Amino acid sequence: MAFTIEKLEDILNRGAFDELKDEYENQWFEAKKQPYQIEVERQKAELARDVASLANLDGGYILIGLRTESESIPHFGDAVKEIHPFESTRVNTDQLEKILQASLIPVPDGLEVRWVSKADDSEKGIVSIYIPKQLETVKPFLHFYVNDKDKKDGVYIGYAKRIGSSTQNQTIKDIQRWIRDGLNYEREIVGRLESIESRIQLISEARTTESFDDIERKIDVKKDEHLIKFGGAGERLMLISGFLANPKTLVSFPDRRSIINSLKQLTEGLRNGGWKGLYSAEIEDSSPAIIRTLRKDLKSIELFPDGTAIYDCDLNVLCFIGGELSGKSPTIIPVALVEVIYQFVSYYFGFLKILEFTGEKCFLKIDLLNMHKNGAKTALPSYTAAPMTHYETSEAPGNNFSKVIEVEINSPERTTFIVLNEIYHWFGLFESQIPYKKELETGEYETDLSTFIS
Repeated sequence: MAFTIEKLEDILNRGAFDELKDEYENQWFEAKKQPYQIEVERQKAELARDVASLANLDGGYILIGLRTESESIPHFGDAVKEIHPFESTRVNTDQLEKILQASLIPVPDGLEVRWVSKADDSEKGIVSIYIPKQLETVKPFLHFYVNDKDKKDGVYIGYAKRIGSSTQNQTIKDIQRWIRDGLNYEREIVGRLESIESRIQLISEARTTESFDDIERKIDVKKDEHLIKFGGAGERLMLISGFLANPKTLVSFPDRRSIINSLKQLTEGLRNGGWKGLYSAEIEDSSPAIIRTLRKDLKSIELFPDGTAIYDCDLNVLCFIGGELSGKSPTIIPVALVEVIYQFVSYYFGFLKILEFTGEKCFLKIDLLNMHKNGAKTALPSYTAAPMTHYETSEAPGNNFSKVIEVEINSPERTTFIVLNEIYHWFGLFESQIPYKKELETGEYETDLSTFIS
C-alpha cells in the first residue's frame, strides 16, 4: 500500500507507530527523533521554520519520536527505522503551539499540536504537529524570532519551503527578487497576456510547412517564456521539451479534462520513496491554449494543443542533500535522474496519444542550465551511487548544455536511455557507465525499471 497522508492519519488514530517503520520522509512528512529544545532560541526558530516550510507547500505532518536514516539505495528521503516514544510530560504541546502562534506570520489555519499515545502503552507516545493545506492567497508564511538576550542577534525573519524531503531557507537575494517581481506584477501580467494572444494567433493561422530551425526557435521562445514565468532563469535546472514537426493546428485542447486527469501519473511516481515527476497536478493557467501546473516542489510542466510539452526540474531536487547549499559541488543522484526522465517521456508519449498525434515526427530537447552556478560545478556519478558510499564523479564541462534528438513514439524505456546517453556523454562518461539498463537483442540498450522499482 502506498504511503499516503490518509495512511499516516490512520496509523496515528490507531497509535500503531511501528507501521511507520521503513516509510520515507517526503514533501508532507518529516520525522524528528527528539523534541525541540524550546529553551534554546535557535531551536524555537527551527520549529517555526519547519512548520512554515510545510505550510508554504501543501501542508503535512511533523512527527516527533521517530529516528530516520538514509539507505544504501537512494530514495527521495530518509527512512523511518526506529520508534522512540516518550512520556507526555517531556513535551508541553500547549507551549509549542504558543511558540508557533508567536513566531509565524500569518499563523497557518487549523494548526494542531498534540501528543498521541501508543496503542499498547498509554503512558508513552509521540508528538504530532499537523499543518493543513493552506489557501494560496494567504501565502507565503514567514518565520521569525527576536533574541532579547543578545542584541547582536537582533531580529531574524526568514522564508522556508519544502524541497523534496528537506526544509531549506531561502536567501535574502531570493526574497529581494520576489519583492521586486511583486512590484513589477502589473507589467508582468500585461506582457503575459500579450504573449498568450500572440501565441493563440500563431496557432490559429493555417498550417504551413516550416523548417526545423523555425520550429526549434518557436520552442525556444516558449521555453524562455516558461523560465520568465517561474523566475528560474538563473537557477540550476534541467528542462526537457517535447515537440512535433508540423503538427496539426489546434486552437484549444480537444479533451482538456482527460489531459488534466492524466497529469496525476506524474504525482504518483514509480515506487515508494522514489522521485516524482510532479508533486502537485494543480492547474495554474486556465486559458484554452495552455495547461500549466503550479510549480510545487520546484517542478512544473506546460502543455500546448500543438503537442508541445515543456518540463522543468530544479536540480536541487535530484541531488544528494547538501551540495550547493553546503558549499560543495551538487552531485546528481543517478536513480533520481533516471526516474524523473522516464516519467516525463512516458507521460509525453501518452499525451500525444490523447491528441492523436502518434504519426508525427517527434523530438525531445534537453537543456541543462547553470551547471556552474556560483562556481560550484554540478557532478554526475558513474554507475549507481548511494549515500555514505564512495563513488567517482565527473563534473559538467560547461555552464549550459542543449541537445535535440529525434525519437520514436513507442518505447519510453528506450527513449529514456537515449536521453540519459546524451547527458552522460556531455559529462564525459561512457555508455557503459549508465546505470539501470539492459541490453536488447539488437545490441542497443534501454532503461530497466525493474532494477530499482523492485
